[in-house]
Amino acid sequence: MFENTSNQPLSLVARLEHPGTRNMKTVGLYVGPSSRVDVDKVGGWIAQSGDRITVENSKIQDWSGSIP
Repeated sequence: MFENTSNQPLSLVARLEHPGTRNMKTVGLYVGPSSRVDVDKVGGWIAQSGDRITVENSKIQDWSGSIP
């Protein structure tokens, strides 16, 4: 789930990876002002523990993290 807490729309590119299988997917996400988007529903990605996520946007700093 990605949440946009600002009052401006946000366009993101999310890179998703299952490290154990090296399965990767890149999806474009549009998150409206003060709203959320579920990457499972948009990109068909089933999140699993250990997955790596990188979020990119040209106007903000990239973010990377892992699902516990």
